[in-house]
Amino acid sequence: MKKNSNSKSGRDLQSLVEAIKSSDVVENRVELLDELGELDLTEKSEVASLIESLQVS
Repeated sequence: MKKNSNSKSGRDLQSLVEAIKSSDVVENRVELLDELGELDLTEKSEVASLIESLQVS
């Protein structure tokens, strides 16, 4: 079920990133990444923060 791309569907960027990081199940990560792709990230700082937070250290 596709969600409206203008809707954050109750999740913000930070909560999605944390959910992706903590998920051990690939299928769950794929769904979360799909949700992440539907967020409207308009600020360059949001995109930079997202990339930085998803990098493995």
